[in-house]
Amino acid sequence: MSEEWKDLDPSLIQSDICTQCGRCCKTSWHHEYSIKQEAYLEAMFDKSPRSYVESDPVNKKLKVVNWCSNLLPDLRCGIYKNRPEICVVYNCFTWSNSKKVLPEAFDHIFSLLTKKYGKGKVPLHVEESKDDVHRDLESSKSADGAESA
Repeated sequence: MSEEWKDLDPSLIQSDICTQCGRCCKTSWHHEYSIKQEAYLEAMFDKSPRSYVESDPVNKKLKVVNWCSNLLPDLRCGIYKNRPEICVVYNCFTWSNSKKVLPEAFDHIFSLLTKKYGKGKVPLHVEESKDDVHRDLESSKSADGAESA
């Protein structure tokens, strides 16, 4: 069963969530496959411990994946307080809403949000691969407020 896209709430991605993930701190480039291009890209990226080239000659595709050199082993940003403006303004939920796709690390982000807000209090975007459940955080907060009043 497929449903229309329901926007994710970008306000949920605050520094306490963002700094625990780091999965957006990588870029991927897609290239048309050629032996020369593959050799060039491997020379540029394969020696870096956080970069690699995926080659798919059958489908004529090359993919370069490069992780930020400032990303620490525990996936925190090593320059968080002084990171570039593009990193400051980036929000994976805003990007997801513009593309109408879940972030690559949605399951990880969802687990972090569940830890922070509690089970059943985090909005879960509905996709065929998910449980067809969508909870609105604001409704949960309102219900909690009504209970404590």
